[in-house]
Amino acid sequence: MANLLWLQLYKHHKLARHETRECDSASEARGVMVDICRALDIPNPMWLESHEREFDMFARTVFLPAHFVEEVSFERMVVEWIAKDARRKSDDPRNAY
Repeated sequence: MANLLWLQLYKHHKLARHETRECDSASEARGVMVDICRALDIPNPMWLESHEREFDMFARTVFLPAHFVEEVSFERMVVEWIAKDARRKSDDPRNAY
């Protein structure tokens, strides 16, 4: 399993659309996010310093409609980086599948 960037669009508190792409490192996330936005035909958000800090600390950041120059039809966009060496939360054998 390779590192992934997962982009999720929420509308009315439900996951409306999502897309994943391979992403070699967290530093490449912005470029991969632009590619995913282009594929989903949505505008690129303004990546602010607060998003950078949030992404560095938690490997996840959230964009609201206010972070887009153009009008969007969803209420939030979540960008999450999933590392291939991410450890499972539990070593319980019932979770080994």
